[in-house]
Order: sequence, then C-alpha cells, then structure tokens
Amino acid sequence: KFERVTYCAAFAPNGKWVALGSADSLLRIFKFSDERQSHLEELMTVPRAGLASPEKHRSFVRSVEYDHESRRILTSGVDGTMKLWAARSGVLLRTFVGHTQEIKSCQMSPDCKSVFSCSLDDTARMWNLDSGDELFQLKMSDCVFAVAYSIDGRMVAT
Repeated sequence: KFERVTYCAAFAPNGKWVALGSADSLLRIFKFSDERQSHLEELMTVPRAGLASPEKHRSFVRSVEYDHESRRILTSGVDGTMKLWAARSGVLLRTFVGHTQEIKSCQMSPDCKSVFSCSLDDTARMWNLDSGDELFQLKMSDCVFAVAYSIDGRMVAT
C-alpha cells in the first residue's frame, strides 16, 4: 500500500518482480505470489529504512528501470539525483549527483556500462554506471524531457 501517488513502474526482465516508485520518495519491490501472476506481495521497501533513511530520494521518484540481468535498479528523482540499487537486497550502490534540477528521463545503455539522463537544468548527461563519474554533458538551449539509447547502444537521442 502506497502513502502517495505512484509515478513510475518497471518489470524486472526475469519476470518475477515489479518495482514501483512514488511521491513518498520510496521504491517498493513486489513479487508475484501465485503461478497465474495475478497477485502481488511486497518484498521490500527501498531503502530498507524507509522514510527515515538518508539514502532515499529527497522528493518524488520520477523513473525506475531494471538492468537486463534484473540485478540492479536505477531510479531518478525530482531532487536531481539518480540512484543505483541492488535489486535483491535494496542496498544503495551509488548516487549520481550533478543535475541541478529535476531529472525528467534516464536510461541505462544496452550493455549496462553507462546511463544517459536529462533534466530541467537544460542538460543531458552521460555517466559511467560502475563509477558514477560524469562522462560528458550536453548543454541544451531549453529543457530536455526524454533521452534514449539506440538498440546497439552506439547512438543517443534527446
């Protein structure tokens, strides 16, 4: 049960879990509790300490995405940060800091080596997924609301 509005959802590629992000700044992971996949049961709240955790987003969770192996979950927030979580444990692996306003969209590359993000701060940025380092930044003439990788990961679009 959510205390606030759900803003985003993502199914794990393994087909076993679904992650929901909300206005209460938390991510909740659910699993299917029956063979017909008609009932969900909550596995955990991320971060595990809930609303008291300093690791949570400081505002709404805007987007959520699993990596292709269902091992990690990427979230972005209205607070201008992205966070990478371990999918099974809910442990925070890294926080990506650099945007100065709300992140509107982010996506992991097909090889899960980088993340492309955009924000109301008029920038699109690419990040190293493992280190959290910003690889480059594109300054735009206005807000960017969407980013995408090509299927082979060689091109990006804003």
